[in-house]
Amino acid sequence: MSDRRNEILEAACHVIGRGGVHELRVEDVAKEVGISPALVYYYFDTRADLLSRAFEFADARSMTNTLAKLDLDAPAGQQVREMLLLELDDVPDVRENWIIWSEMAAGAFFDDDLKQAVSKWSGHWVRMVAELIAKGQEEGSLSAKIDAEAAAQRLTGTLDSLGGRVLLDIIERERAVELMKGALVLELGEAPE
Repeated sequence: MSDRRNEILEAACHVIGRGGVHELRVEDVAKEVGISPALVYYYFDTRADLLSRAFEFADARSMTNTLAKLDLDAPAGQQVREMLLLELDDVPDVRENWIIWSEMAAGAFFDDDLKQAVSKWSGHWVRMVAELIAKGQEEGSLSAKIDAEAAAQRLTGTLDSLGGRVLLDIIERERAVELMKGALVLELGEAPE
């Protein structure tokens, strides 16, 4: 992907993070990058295309940031716990990604293109968690009795709910982390010391 295209997508994420999807104007994204709106349209056919690509970019960026923080030499059971808890970190990129996810999910009710993007990336996220659980089962860091796909669905669903509540200040971040740790224990068992 070209540097300019990435700059535009990063700017779109910032604009969405500040004001939501409904406030996204191509002119604002162009201004954020310091280019003309016509150049944005050179890279993205429509506003909807820009939104869909920004969502994919934010999701990929989030995964890259999370994987960079994981101890990839640790047992998979530890990795899945860390990965899910990192999604509740109190850092600007995580907050921005939660806003983008929430906005895209809300918009997906009324937009089939957004619905497809949300479905694709949600499925990818669940599969990634399920595969990590299965890897933990294979190596013995997680119980073989766990239904990896069902546990991944429940854990990501719990995380989605908690992340949204943190974003809305319905629940304190620290409490959300405690609740997520409890969900991890219920689904995966106690983490080894």
